[in-house]
Amino acid sequence: MSAIRKPPGIAGNDRSAPTESAVLAISAFEEDLAALARMFRDSQFKLYAARNCPEGFAILRERVVPIVIAEKDALGGGWKTIS
Repeated sequence: MSAIRKPPGIAGNDRSAPTESAVLAISAFEEDLAALARMFRDSQFKLYAARNCPEGFAILRERVVPIVIAEKDALGGGWKTIS
């Protein structure tokens, strides 16, 4: 498994902090976010949603989110910016 690289200016999270079971979804499509919300509603995962990569990075600066699902062409860089 490869490590997630952060773009310059993104502070590292404290990896000693407990990791919550969470997923970050990044998509400009409301129907995608709604479908993911339904999928995760009764799961152990907390779903965070962002409409674009800058919103996603803001969430990642605040908390450790081990799983990120990103739209290929999301505003602000798409999945390659997050990886």
